[in-house]
Amino acid sequence: MNNNTDQKIESKKAVGIYLLLTLGVCFLFGILAFILPGEIGNGVFEFFRIIFTPIPVLAAISTRLILKDKSSWNLDVHVWRKPKLENIAVDELITAGGL
Repeated sequence: MNNNTDQKIESKKAVGIYLLLTLGVCFLFGILAFILPGEIGNGVFEFFRIIFTPIPVLAAISTRLILKDKSSWNLDVHVWRKPKLENIAVDELITAGGL
């Protein structure tokens, strides 16, 4: 096999593991909330609401650890290099809507 094919296989494995972790955790909490009675089930929903945002981040980190991926993360905090007028207007509208 050539290097390109190996990268595609590793990429498919990574996607599969990531989705399994992310959706598996969400599905598990849903089942627990459905099975557990009363206040305990409501507590599961509350806990899930709190950890919902970090689940994909933890799944990404776990996937890289499972696959022993040493490549760079390629993170960029600058979504737009040069803000355009439309982006500023959208930000202002969102801010105004939150007031």
